[in-house]
Order: sequence, then structure tokens, then C-alpha cells
Amino acid sequence: MKILHKTLADYKSMPWKNGGGTTLEMAISPEGATLGDGSFLWRVSSADVSTGGPFSLFPEHDRLLFLLSGGGMILSGEGRQLSLGRSLWAERFRGDIPCECTLPLGPVKDFNVIWRRDAFECTFQELHPDGQELLPLEGDITIFFAPSGISEACCDLLRTMDLVIAEDYSPGEKVPIGGIGNPLLVFTLEKI
Repeated sequence: MKILHKTLADYKSMPWKNGGGTTLEMAISPEGATLGDGSFLWRVSSADVSTGGPFSLFPEHDRLLFLLSGGGMILSGEGRQLSLGRSLWAERFRGDIPCECTLPLGPVKDFNVIWRRDAFECTFQELHPDGQELLPLEGDITIFFAPSGISEACCDLLRTMDLVIAEDYSPGEKVPIGGIGNPLLVFTLEKI
């Protein structure tokens, strides 16, 4: 099994694809891929969103967007409205549908997972480990994210905003996770 632990010091600050702000690119695959040509298979990022406006388009990709902090975010597009009203609420949507973001109560911090829909399916679960347990891994890639506090995944200690990425494992292989009740988001990417 291949394990990669990433911290704030490893992330790359970059402009949004639409130029409207900046984001922290936490991980991208394949490594070295860029957003401009859409060649990436999956990406994990976080952004401080200070004003409303259009969301960047990502043709042929799907997105999971989480609110980490702030007073909420509303996304509107093509007759659909998505509301992120409290911390760790998530919404899934297509990256190629134009949508506008409004911030009814001011700036927010978000967390975003984007994947190419013809290459992967993505599922997630929010865990609150209290003590030690073993988690069976599914799919092809598992990403652990600590949105706040301290948690453990794959024998690594995760602090706020840390990631652990597990690859090259056998489905059902178990890894240790642990904590004191802090949230741990677990994303499973399965090749199609």
C-alpha cells in the first residue's frame, strides 16, 4: 500500500480557473496535471471565498463541495439551487453546469473534491472516531481529510486541514483510524 501524508506546507496556492480568487490545491492526479487543459483525473482543494460570483467550470468532471466555516453558501444554476448551510454540509454537482455562488452571511471556507466522471466514481463518509478502530478500504484510492482537530488515519497523525492518500491496496484491506470524536472525511475513488 502506498500512503502519502500532506499538510498545509505541501499545498500550492493558485488562482481559480475563472480568475475570481485563489485556492489551495491540496492534491491532484496525475501529479503535475493542470486545470487549464482539463487533463486531471481528480483534485482536492480548499478555498477562502470572500465574495459571490460564478463558479469555475470543469467540463466532464463532477464535484463534491463542503462548507468548512462561515455563514453559508448558495449555488444556483440551471433551475437548481444548492445550499450549504452549516459546517461539513456537502453538495454534489456537475462541474460543467454554470452556477453562481451567493454568500448570505459573508465569507466562507470550502473544501472541494473534483473527479473525472468517465474515470472514477466518488463516495464519501463522515466519521467521528472515538478511540482506535480498523476501517476496510474500498475502491482504488482513499483520501482521508481532517477538517478540524486531530485524527489518525493509516498510522499517521492528521492535524487540521491534513490529508492522507492511500493507493495500491487490496479492496477490504484494513487500516487503523482513530481520534477523540473529531470529524474525519473519507473519500473513496473507484475506477470505472
